[in-house]
Amino acid sequence: MENTKVATHMLPVIVIVAVLGAGLAVLATKTTHDEVGEQATCDAACVERVALETVRVDGAAVAVAYVQTAVAENPSLSIDCHDIMHAVGAEAGKLGFPEYEADSCQYGYLHGVLQARAEAGGRSFAGDATAWCGTLDRNGAELEIECMHGVGHGIEVATRGDLAESLRQCATLQNSWVEPCANGAMMEHVALERQDGPFFKPGNATEGAAGNVTRRMLTTEEVEDLCPAAPAETRTPCYQLVWTLLYERYGEDVESAMQVCTRARREAERAACWRGFSTYAIELAEVRNNLTWPPRNSEEARLYAEAFLGECARQGERGACIEGGAYTTYAGAYAADLDEAVIPPICELAMDLREACQRGRERAAAMIANAK
Repeated sequence: MENTKVATHMLPVIVIVAVLGAGLAVLATKTTHDEVGEQATCDAACVERVALETVRVDGAAVAVAYVQTAVAENPSLSIDCHDIMHAVGAEAGKLGFPEYEADSCQYGYLHGVLQARAEAGGRSFAGDATAWCGTLDRNGAELEIECMHGVGHGIEVATRGDLAESLRQCATLQNSWVEPCANGAMMEHVALERQDGPFFKPGNATEGAAGNVTRRMLTTEEVEDLCPAAPAETRTPCYQLVWTLLYERYGEDVESAMQVCTRARREAERAACWRGFSTYAIELAEVRNNLTWPPRNSEEARLYAEAFLGECARQGERGACIEGGAYTTYAGAYAADLDEAVIPPICELAMDLREACQRGRERAAAMIANAK
């Protein structure tokens, strides 16, 4: 397993927890909008093709309803629902900011719209998008915050992969919007690096596959300096998500990577950094034990949990690591509606730190419940 490709399903996120693996095994034989009714089954790729055609023929609202019906009728599709809705939103957003149509797939449609507008909007994107998000507060604070998370993704696209600049732009927003924006920018940079990883050389800018968006892979030194140099308002989310970038550079050299946490200046930043270490621990557990997600049976699930807890034990802040890993793992399991038998029993094996683990598990359950 290559280091640059493992455990993308385990990125610590506000909402994106559905990137966990492949879709269904059975491919539909027909995928046009007119023929979809004749299909006995339609896998994730098929549903996405039909949904995109539906956006073009009947509009976004009909496409969103189609996807939600497909997922309700075949719950196995829930593992890919966010990505499908993201594609629908990206298609709908090509011509401007549409009237928002809510979805039940961790706001994939919302994020897709914002990505499309970021790719088209350039320098005007941040102002236009934050104004649009401000119109969504009538639907509840959670939706508004999710919108700003998507804005963070979009700013990173609009700044052509300049993560430091993206964090600076996020820091200029009103207080409640800064952290979700910074989270989104960090996540988008990770996605940009991993998508084009084999075509990069550290420190070089390269034209990516998505139009004119330049994707720049940071050097190891730039990653180490990223959070200390970021605006104070964005340092906590930066430290929590920087581990995925560190893993790409340090691999199994955990001791060197840990220096980023120990150098953090404030206690809150160090705590966020150790919570983020859970992502690194999951990566290492998978690579060192040749594990894949999701576990295929209860024995693999137990091995997954034991391997992760073993990695957390390698550093001092075990509680923060276990809490973060529990949140990520259980959120992924609940989003995919995994059978209880194949969910890694992290909390059952956490011994003296079961309380910390349970906090992460409860947050994961609440997040998934609110997003569905």
